[in-house]
Amino acid sequence: MRILIVSPVFPWPLTTGTKVRLYNLIKELRARGHQIGLAAMIHHDELPEVAHLRDWFTDLVLVPIRRPGDSPRLVREPDEKFLTRALMVAFLWLRGSPLQVALMYQPRLRAAIARLLPVYERVLVEFFFMVINLPTSAFGPERHKLMLVEHDLTFMVQRRRYQVARNWRRLFLWFNFVRYYRAEVTALRRFARVAVMSDRDREIVLGLAPAGKIAVIPNGVDLERYVFQAPVSREGAPKLLFVGGLTHQPNFDALRHFIGDLLPSLEQRFPGLSLTVVGDAAGSGALAGLPGWGYTRFAGPVPELTPYFRESTALIVPLRIAGGTRLKIVEAMAAGLPVISSAVGAEGLEVEPGKQLLLAETPEDYLAALDRLVNEPGLAVQQAAAARRLCEDRYDWRAIAAGLEKELLTDGGEAGAR
Repeated sequence: MRILIVSPVFPWPLTTGTKVRLYNLIKELRARGHQIGLAAMIHHDELPEVAHLRDWFTDLVLVPIRRPGDSPRLVREPDEKFLTRALMVAFLWLRGSPLQVALMYQPRLRAAIARLLPVYERVLVEFFFMVINLPTSAFGPERHKLMLVEHDLTFMVQRRRYQVARNWRRLFLWFNFVRYYRAEVTALRRFARVAVMSDRDREIVLGLAPAGKIAVIPNGVDLERYVFQAPVSREGAPKLLFVGGLTHQPNFDALRHFIGDLLPSLEQRFPGLSLTVVGDAAGSGALAGLPGWGYTRFAGPVPELTPYFRESTALIVPLRIAGGTRLKIVEAMAAGLPVISSAVGAEGLEVEPGKQLLLAETPEDYLAALDRLVNEPGLAVQQAAAARRLCEDRYDWRAIAAGLEKELLTDGGEAGAR
């Protein structure tokens, strides 16, 4: 089967959860004999990385874009194309699209998709905001080819943003949530097929777009890459690990919450405790001065997480405004690192709190969870073993790719079929 993937990112280097998911599913689909095309955006500084995967794709269309703060000289369009795109972005915003969604419009990508659409049997659209780049013809006779892949339900993230906000920002974020809700629901209802990350997201989407065929294609883990190693007792203060780029708002909010509201209490109970943050640290300066800042170090993006899993006491996932499911959790569980997560952080994963991970929300919760992991080493070993078994049973990328393949090979089904 020829499968075209429409994505906001190129799947290398593996610096975000989106890239990890795309990389592993493309790898497994190729291994099963499918031909893959990719139409995607790519940050200008990542263009040299394309060579790593160029041979993976039958067709490869990449539209370079700048990162926030980059010089306009890095990616300069002809004046007439710049004006055309600017006018379309303004038009989309005036029609009700959130500004961040309108800015995803790329006429070069749209033209490439229109050209490639007739020669591919299935088209995976990663994230609802990429629908803006599909030609109108995609929703005609070839609509059966399309599958919308919802990595998260973005309107849920936006709703949680305004719920935790304070002062005047709360009203502004509420208006933003309303725009996202309307745009995402409209997109969902245009697709006959939708893939989501969890049963919970499936039930939500069924309530919004009951005529669609909703499949659960969860996030997973490379079990060969993340070799299991049981936790061991270590001398000295606990070492906590946070994984996530700070340019992603849910990660920034989670880290600000943790080092501002939670970490100081933990350090009082465990003197010398430290927190290592792995991922894009852009914007970390805004956290300087928070009570837990002095106990935090930023490692930046890293090519391999395993050494950090091995040296840490626990992965902390204090998310408050996330959606979808967390790759970082299943990777840590596969490797044998205990996890302490908020309920939002663990949402959508088939875990039993207390069996595969520990849940915590308040400083007291985190103190109790960390105290158990440090002073009851048998608990950490039991939870790690149970977590690894869950990853083997439910979150192996090979099995997940097989499930995706099965969905793509079918021509439809009754509304809401799983």
